[in-house]
Amino acid sequence: MTASRKRLSKYLWYSFGEIILVVIGILIAIQVNNWNEDRIERQQIHAYARALANDLREDIAAVRVSAYQARTVVFQIDELIVYLQDRPFESISNNDLYRYVWSMGYRPFAFNRAALDPMKSSGALREVRSPELARKISEYEGLTYHLEEDQVSDSRNARDASLAINKVINRNFPHRVAVHEFFTAASDAEKFYESFREFPSTEIYQRLSENNETLVATDIRDVQEMANILISYRSDLYPRPEIEFPKLITLAQELIDLIEIEYPED
Repeated sequence: MTASRKRLSKYLWYSFGEIILVVIGILIAIQVNNWNEDRIERQQIHAYARALANDLREDIAAVRVSAYQARTVVFQIDELIVYLQDRPFESISNNDLYRYVWSMGYRPFAFNRAALDPMKSSGALREVRSPELARKISEYEGLTYHLEEDQVSDSRNARDASLAINKVINRNFPHRVAVHEFFTAASDAEKFYESFREFPSTEIYQRLSENNETLVATDIRDVQEMANILISYRSDLYPRPEIEFPKLITLAQELIDLIEIEYPED
């Protein structure tokens, strides 16, 4: 082999080696870039998950209040029907009826989607490692939209109930602020039931009785119409505090627990 051919062969080997090194360097750079992007994505998903857990805690607190209030509405209507059963119109007391219908709605709420919406729009939800967590997030979101639709219907029913009540009961009487404060002092359903039953023996009730307010209605038909509207409202409302709100609270807590396992706080 001549000297020139040896130099050419050596040059080709050097060139080939340089190409291999460049290719290896590119592959390493791509791998490092992919690893860095994966790390950033994992950090983003982690941040979304932690924020979602906080949103869920806020949802639970709001829904518990609404569930308590909706449960008291169902209770009041049930008690009202018992009170009106076979009762002559002349013996129906305005003060007694006011106790049964003093509040016919529950506090409206909006589910917190501050973390969930960007989590979906960014595609981060598809990258959640736990299939169970992803499934429950989807299930939770679907239930929230269903409940928001129910809330619109419940608000309409509560308005219709209030209109029917206004045809029967005189709400413009002294001490109504004190009555409102008395009932809103209860912090849960059981305490409300207790306050409700104690009301006729309270000083507030005695003061109301002294005013002897009369009904707006002049015959039993308005009372019966009111009762029918309230019974229909009660039928629609009952699943909220007894089935749907508890289901949502349970699902939200399960999601929080899964997030705590999959994405623990740093």
